[in-house]
This record gives sequence, C-alpha cells and structure tokens, in this order.
Amino acid sequence: MVVGVLRGVVLNRDRERVMIMQQLKGFYTQFLREPLWFKALILTTLLLSIVFSSSTFSEQGNYRSISKLAIAIFFVAYGVKLRGNRKVSIVFIFLALISIYLSWINLDFANIEH
Repeated sequence: MVVGVLRGVVLNRDRERVMIMQQLKGFYTQFLREPLWFKALILTTLLLSIVFSSSTFSEQGNYRSISKLAIAIFFVAYGVKLRGNRKVSIVFIFLALISIYLSWINLDFANIEH
C-alpha cells in the first residue's frame, strides 16, 4: 500500500515537470514568433536590468535606477502585448509603476552631473 502511494506521488511529480516543460516550450515558441524589434526590446531590457542590478554597480544609485527603469520597460512591453487578457495586463502595468517608483527613489540627485 505504501509503495503504491509513493509511486503515485512520484508519477504526479513527473507529470508536473512535464507540464512545466511544455509550458516553457510554449512560451519560447511564442517568443520566437514575435517581431524582431519586440525580441530586441525584451532581451535588451532584461539584460540591462540584470547587469545594472549586479553587485558591481550596487554602490551607485543611478545604475540601480537604470536597472529598475529597464525592467519597467520590460513590464510595460508585456503589459501592452497581453492587453487581450485584462487581468494579466493590469498586473504587468502595476509592476511597471512599482518599478518606476522604486527607480525614482533610488535616483541619486546629488551626484547627477550637469
């Protein structure tokens, strides 16, 4: 009886993994169908966000601000793209607004050179 239950748990975990992999493949194939400018925008903003949020730039507030602005552009792009699904679009726009707010807070006005 215990072995049967354990097999059921293992099979359910395997099914979940397969479903997650299928969803990831679906997201990837959908991304490949997007126009070149959209792919470039998404990849650039994602890369900028990762690079400028790294520990190399952690002491300088302006780079963290750029990182948050880049991710805000990422969220807006997907919010506009997914506007057919109202709930998902609102979540992405809301995340973009939070990112813009956090970017504004991290901006160091004292060290901005004119």
